[in-house]
Amino acid sequence: MPRLYSSFPSASEKTKQIQAAIDAYPSTGLPHEFMLDREGPYYFVGPRQKTQAMMSVVVSIPLTAKHLPEAIASLMDAVSKATGVKAVFWNPQLVPYHLVDLEADREPAGKVLVRILNQLGPSNALSYRMRYDPAARYYMLNIQDRGSSAIETAPPPFSGPRRL
Repeated sequence: MPRLYSSFPSASEKTKQIQAAIDAYPSTGLPHEFMLDREGPYYFVGPRQKTQAMMSVVVSIPLTAKHLPEAIASLMDAVSKATGVKAVFWNPQLVPYHLVDLEADREPAGKVLVRILNQLGPSNALSYRMRYDPAARYYMLNIQDRGSSAIETAPPPFSGPRRL
């Protein structure tokens, strides 16, 4: 009987593959440059800018419990305040209405967002994009369900804000 073997790339192999794609992009002749950032098992590919990327801006938010759409909107308010550029949560109707803890102590906004989304459970099913509208001159955070696993529809039990 034949045996089937499969191997999944290690984290360092994934990083090399993603970085190789980023490095090859300029040869396409298309505008922009991109960079790779990694937080635990999550990979973020975003535009390399002369100014600081929106979700890498450092924010501070006192510990509070909010429903997910309001927590993300508060995070975008903190990003706006830190950068002086308007940033909004574009599609709050598409995320579950769970209570989550929101807190940031001089941390990059992208890491805070990942921590918020991790409170839902299998956050690997979600992705986000920061879009810029040059006519309106503001950024829009768009969160999408990638469909790789289901997000709970019933909210988890809530025990009040807690330090993570």
